Amino acid sequence: EAKSSGVCFSKNLWGKPDEIMVEAVLGQGEGLVGGEITPDRYVVGKYTSKLCFKELSPQTHKFVRSDNIDGVEKVALAEPFEGSVLSPRNIKALTMAARAIEEFYNRPQDIEFAIDEDDTLFILQSRPITTLESTGALSFLPPGEGFWTFDPTHFPRPASPWLRDNYGFQYAAHNSRRTGCMIKDIKFRFVHQFGYSQPDFLPPSEALERAAEAYWSKKLYEDDYREFTDFFRPECEALQDELHSVNPSSLSHRALATYVARCFDLTAEFWKRHHTYTFPAFVVVGDYMNRMAEMTGKDEMDTLALLESASPESRGLLNREDPLLADMYDLLTKSE
Repeated sequence: EAKSSGVCFSKNLWGKPDEIMVEAVLGQGEGLVGGEITPDRYVVGKYTSKLCFKELSPQTHKFVRSDNIDGVEKVALAEPFEGSVLSPRNIKALTMAARAIEEFYNRPQDIEFAIDEDDTLFILQSRPITTLESTGALSFLPPGEGFWTFDPTHFPRPASPWLRDNYGFQYAAHNSRRTGCMIKDIKFRFVHQFGYSQPDFLPPSEALERAAEAYWSKKLYEDDYREFTDFFRPECEALQDELHSVNPSSLSHRALATYVARCFDLTAEFWKRHHTYTFPAFVVVGDYMNRMAEMTGKDEMDTLALLESASPESRGLLNREDPLLADMYDLLTKSE
């Protein structure tokens, strides 16, 4: 009897080629293959076995062996399982097996596996990943379940590996709860280096209602704005001035390497601080949309349109002040 089952792709279909993707469910694999059970998802470094990404899904059922005509049956768990289907030991064993199988066949593989109660890994079958067959054109597939939005504002160009590794909203969660916002997080995935996003929602609760009421009644958004303008922005501008005061061409090789590393570190720090204020900005804009809609009788999205492209930074592909994007825009308009 399988304790867990799943599929392992020896090449990450949505990200880096030196990563593997794993999807796993409790019990037999029919729940995954048939789409009846949402699996746990893992992304692992192919050569390091380092866990790069993990998304756990609560499981309330599993498939077990049966004497019926199908050979399996779906049974309900006594209580929802919210832990990780695969242990670190399982993941490491899968990584080593996937790498060995890919090297044997000399091409990326789609591998089905099962793990028994003794943590023994069984490879059920392996076949080439058919979605990688090249037709001369890129295939843009959804980066996961649900609705994903292409983000041309933050990622108008293909993202570098460093950008993909460092950009995220994980620092915004605290202010999300503080403002009473029902968006818990914003997930980012990259397809052919272009960014896609998906909001992760919190369920309604009395705690969120109390937080929202306190945020507006006490005008805490004014505190956030003052903190942003009095501390965050001046600190960032001072650091930018410090970097701009240096002429990179005058630096030695070692000094240049140090300078570039500091630029990267500060960029990551700027994002961290910037996203601290993301959800306060969300709820204030949302309040503006609702108030303007009530006053004008227009749709909320019509009022939001008044704010779009208000600054060069928010124009994405329409930011014609960026020479490269301006050239791209001209090419697009000429091809219409």
